[in-house]
Amino acid sequence: MTTIPSALKESKHSFSFREKKEIVYGFQYIDTETNTTVLDCRVYTSRKPYSCRVIAAVWLHDKKSQRYGSGVGSAGGYGYHKPSMAIENALHEIGVKPSHRIGGVGYPACKEIFAEIMQELGYTNFVVAEFYA
Repeated sequence: MTTIPSALKESKHSFSFREKKEIVYGFQYIDTETNTTVLDCRVYTSRKPYSCRVIAAVWLHDKKSQRYGSGVGSAGGYGYHKPSMAIENALHEIGVKPSHRIGGVGYPACKEIFAEIMQELGYTNFVVAEFYA
């Protein structure tokens, strides 16, 4: 079971990198009852042709219990799925502890954890908007 603290953490990092990076993938988990975004995850990379650094930003907006959090994670190097590692690092910054490791194993594991987060927060009717560039 994914662990979500009663008080989520706000990122100490600036989100100014969004102006210098380009978005390559993202997820939005939307509550269909209120038509609001509860979980927003975006994955960025550099515009430089040979960059190997990936940054993920995750925002949680739980209006039911008035919990809000944001986190930024990054990953670099070669030989594994960097976006999922960056997402895991961003979740850890918020204080969320996934039920299993998602870093380095791909987007399906991330989507599984995001669904667990939604259910843990009490959102049972939601849709997922998945986008990529």
